[in-house]
Amino acid sequence: MRTRFLFPILAFVAFGACAKGGDGPAEDPHSAHETAEHAPAHEATPAAPAAAPAAQAEVEKVAAFDAKATYAATCAPCHGAEGGGDGPTGVVLKPRPAAFNTAEFWASRDRAHLIKVITHGGTAVGKSPLMAGFGGQFSAEEIEQIATIVEGFKP
Repeated sequence: MRTRFLFPILAFVAFGACAKGGDGPAEDPHSAHETAEHAPAHEATPAAPAAAPAAQAEVEKVAAFDAKATYAATCAPCHGAEGGGDGPTGVVLKPRPAAFNTAEFWASRDRAHLIKVITHGGTAVGKSPLMAGFGGQFSAEEIEQIATIVEGFKP
């Protein structure tokens, strides 16, 4: 373990000595430090190259919110993969989770209702406190996307 810790330090020291031309006399530390306003322009550090467009697009793709995967991980355990209120956790809850795939559910609910429940939880609409609010976990745009997934279960 010591070797693993010391090796990078020794390599850094050795590399630093080579980079400074370790054979020459030591420099006066006060004369070696120029302020930024007195440093010649040609000694400026070059800016890092911009990311290639393809690489940037890949980073954005990875960082993109996946509403279907979020529903599967966050909502389906209670509401079921097909929105039937029959997820593995939901079958033991009292009251049972809402079934999004029934006409009865949609008869008294709209998109604004969905967004309110997803954001603030069941108590925000007089329903079960077992339905947690996710407004602190997801952005308003992400909640809109989750609502679209739920609307996809309409019969």
